[in-house]
Amino acid sequence: MKNLNKLIRILQSYYCLGLCLCILQAETKVVISEFFINSAEGTQIPQYIELYNTSSDTISLEDWSIITKDEIGVVSSHSTEFSYDNDDWVTIHNSDLKIEPNGYFLISSNFIGGDIFSNNHNSDIEVLFILAEAGSIYLYDSTSVVPEVIDQVEYGISDSNW
Repeated sequence: MKNLNKLIRILQSYYCLGLCLCILQAETKVVISEFFINSAEGTQIPQYIELYNTSSDTISLEDWSIITKDEIGVVSSHSTEFSYDNDDWVTIHNSDLKIEPNGYFLISSNFIGGDIFSNNHNSDIEVLFILAEAGSIYLYDSTSVVPEVIDQVEYGISDSNW
């Protein structure tokens, strides 16, 4: 009976922890929903990151940014702020820089095989980033004094031939 009571307390703790984590996650309105790393040999499909707006509000992404890191934490992205003033490496196709309620926003890399590349307006924005075979992606809202991490994903590919 003593072990049963202990087990019940542990399960209640896990339940409360899970409930708290669900509530915290529910507050995140924009999430990284998909990303693409490697295209088939001989193709010119750029790397991309897809965002999804989980809320019922339109959200402005102006002055947001992504940071990509390789598996040891070295930053592998450049000039990724979603801004009209950042025109050196950024091409904006979605002139509002907004993500509609329950909508998607596609960020594609304009770097393929050592060359700057344009994907002919098939994304909302093109920025310069490189996704390594293992690493992390961070989505920041840079509109406040201290940039806020909105979402992050860590990933790894164990076999690049899959």
